[in-house]
Amino acid sequence: MTQQQIVELAKQGDINAIEALINELLKPQGITAKVRFKDSCLYVALVAAKVPEKKALVRIICQQIIQWRVKSLNYAKIYAAQWGNNLPVWQQEVHLYKLRPKKVINKSVQLTTLTIGDKALRKNSKYNNCQSSESLDNSSEIVGNYLTLGKLSIQINSTFGSILSIATQKYQIQSRLSHTSKELSSPRFPYLIGRLKEIKSAIHALNSSDISPESKKSIEFYGDTGLGKSALLRYLNSFIQGKRVFTDGTIFFNSHYQTVSDILQSLFDILYSSDIAYKPTDLEISQAVDGKKILIILDDKNLTAAEIKQLQTALPNCPLVLASTSKRLDETCFTSQLSGITTRDALTFVTQELERTVNPDDFQAIEALANLLAGNPWLLRLAVTSINQEIYTLGELVLKLQPPATNHVLIAGILAAIPKSDREILLILAAMNGVPLLATQVEALSGFSTTPLILQNLAKWHLVTIEQERYYINDILIRVLEKDNNLTSWREIILNYFTTWAEKYQSLPSLLHSETDVFMEILSWGVKAKNWHQVLRLVQAIESSLALSKQWGLWEKVLKLGLQAALALNDKSAEAFMLHQLGSRALCLEDMAAARNYLTHALKIRKSLENENAVNITQQNLNLISVILSKFDADTTKLTLNLIANNSISANTKIQLSTVTLISLFCVGCTGFMAWLVLLRPKLLPIAQTNSQNLPAKSDEIDLTQIIFTHSKLNFGKQAVNTESKRQTVTIANQSSMSVQIGNIQKDGEQGDFDVSNSCVTTISPNQSCNISVAFVPIDTGKHSASLAVSDRNGKILKMLLIEGFATTAQETSDNLVPAPPQVKQEPLPLPQPKLIPQSPLPKSPKRIIPQFPVAAPIPESSESPEATMPTESESPQPGVTESPQPEATDTTLPTPTEEIPAVIEAPTTP
Repeated sequence: MTQQQIVELAKQGDINAIEALINELLKPQGITAKVRFKDSCLYVALVAAKVPEKKALVRIICQQIIQWRVKSLNYAKIYAAQWGNNLPVWQQEVHLYKLRPKKVINKSVQLTTLTIGDKALRKNSKYNNCQSSESLDNSSEIVGNYLTLGKLSIQINSTFGSILSIATQKYQIQSRLSHTSKELSSPRFPYLIGRLKEIKSAIHALNSSDISPESKKSIEFYGDTGLGKSALLRYLNSFIQGKRVFTDGTIFFNSHYQTVSDILQSLFDILYSSDIAYKPTDLEISQAVDGKKILIILDDKNLTAAEIKQLQTALPNCPLVLASTSKRLDETCFTSQLSGITTRDALTFVTQELERTVNPDDFQAIEALANLLAGNPWLLRLAVTSINQEIYTLGELVLKLQPPATNHVLIAGILAAIPKSDREILLILAAMNGVPLLATQVEALSGFSTTPLILQNLAKWHLVTIEQERYYINDILIRVLEKDNNLTSWREIILNYFTTWAEKYQSLPSLLHSETDVFMEILSWGVKAKNWHQVLRLVQAIESSLALSKQWGLWEKVLKLGLQAALALNDKSAEAFMLHQLGSRALCLEDMAAARNYLTHALKIRKSLENENAVNITQQNLNLISVILSKFDADTTKLTLNLIANNSISANTKIQLSTVTLISLFCVGCTGFMAWLVLLRPKLLPIAQTNSQNLPAKSDEIDLTQIIFTHSKLNFGKQAVNTESKRQTVTIANQSSMSVQIGNIQKDGEQGDFDVSNSCVTTISPNQSCNISVAFVPIDTGKHSASLAVSDRNGKILKMLLIEGFATTAQETSDNLVPAPPQVKQEPLPLPQPKLIPQSPLPKSPKRIIPQFPVAAPIPESSESPEATMPTESESPQPGVTESPQPEATDTTLPTPTEEIPAVIEAPTTP
């Protein structure tokens, strides 16, 4: 029976088909579902070794059930239990009939109503200027593909593109009761060996009061791979949480590809909830978070120094704690470069890790081993593992690990001792470049039924790291595997697998959102390899999920990759779609120039393709630009008239002067003035004799020579149309003795072809600076120029930046595109003959093929979603925990760890 036939049976209410589809959806999480039906209620019993978070799981199951549109199902009761337990861990009842879309037909407008609890949301599903009688409303979609952004409401439509309308819906933002939840629950590290100095310095920096307000006590640990930066972040997070100093909580982010805007959005979703799907602007988020006492921990190596500065500016009262391979914070913040642990700490570390008693005769060899591996904790642990697994003795290891190929010899010896199937799993993880995968995903890619056991074995060898039930390897191991193996074939398999999977589950945006890092990694490789067909397919499958999850920074990046693929394939329909989406996004963010540019080009292409529905949607969005601008002008005029009216003299004046009285006063005034002019007026002094000190000083004047621009002009040279150039940054430095208020940054000329982002949103204090980043994104060929005026709060222009660029066709600049990495032929290195561990026979590895579907879906990550899309809960009350009130944040400082922490500290063990 085909997949389509099973879906058709499920739509008819077939219980076996419903159970099969739910099991297919939940299999990646290791969850088994049993389904039965009684009295219009669907009972779903879930059993697993570890039950995932309830909110995300219920949301996915309900979305799947509602899509089948089974009229006889009015309720769903979902139970979850662990294997071996008769009592459920949690349960929830869902009113399915309240979640179904109900159509209400009016004379001129078709409305869709979604009722959740006692609240009703209404949205237009038709645009006003559509000339086609065909409705564009996709009734099979769940109502919930809407977002509100300021003045506009956007409906995400994956067929023709997003539909915009003026927002008429009122919304209310509410603060959540608990702010102590983290974006990612990080593993706890009770102790760390050799890092007490760094921990004490970081806590001192958090307690310090002499750091400038702009930096706000941000902290950064940086150094090479394997030195324990992430472990240090997790330890610091655990320590601070235990002391409850930050009253609004600590929030941990470790996404590989989130932009600054997306981090701000995730922070807002953690702290606040709305009765509708609402996306605030970055400025609204900054205002909402202002006053919150939050510590933000970022384990993200991809953010640039300029982006970190932008995040600091947006969150001036929230200190950051970062980990990276290179320094990104400026000198006003606390930075600590990590190095290897000392020989004394290495002796403690190795003594603890070895599975035998360490004799005094071994101390000298251990110190030599630590020096050979530069005190790198990860390499030391790997070396100890090779001793424990009887691959080498301690003395043999010291003799073999001689520079310069120390790391390579150690890892190659271990890889030679493990089975071939284990090495294949490591190659798959190496192809993902450190992005974690679920065990079921690795199993589908490798074809090994014993994949979970292999991954657990590799974790015991410290070759694989487990985090949130996902597996990845570190950069040192990736570099060794890339040097000795060609990973291209595995990357092609991974790209094809996830592209097909994303297309299959395109209707479940929350499910796709959980794999955002995976998608971005394989898209990046697909662009480098110029695999444009797969890139375009994947972009079309995931772009709507990024929009609905409010990750609009990544949404823009993905759309531009899709536009690049469409141009390479000469796919005009896809090109117009990407331009339409980019224009709609820019319009929602009130970037009118870019919106007009994108939408005009999309309209031109769609008219040439004679696609009436697509033309009408783009025209509808394009018309909104003039509507919004005229509404803004009307609001401004109305505000001015109100101010004049409020300051006018009242007609009911208490003191009324007669005409005679006014004339008398006028005559008396003239007489007095003539007398003063003749008798009392002092003689005029020459200008040279005037004392300049008696003139009032203009305290608000700023010497423009003390406002420094690092560049007066930006020239981007040649750039292919519909591609983005490398960003150029201009730093504005305030060397005056007064603070400078930077107002709006205005662009003129061909401003739609230049993308400007800046961190100049607040006051620039004396001897401080901020950055403006500009990228050239041309749509038309030819010369493009613009000027960027920076003005203060009073509207006075401080400096003018000139911007130029020349746009060419994609063919003319093909030499500038990033080529696929060339294959480097490596000479085989002579490897020692290690002692092999007896291995039990494993089943013969199947041929490397592309997995066929149906394939189970991965585990959805728990993410905060708008309350409007969540089902109504009616659960039995659970016992709660009453906490005492938190102390005031201003009166509490972090205690500093003391030397009471034992010198010999147990390292965290892998669960």
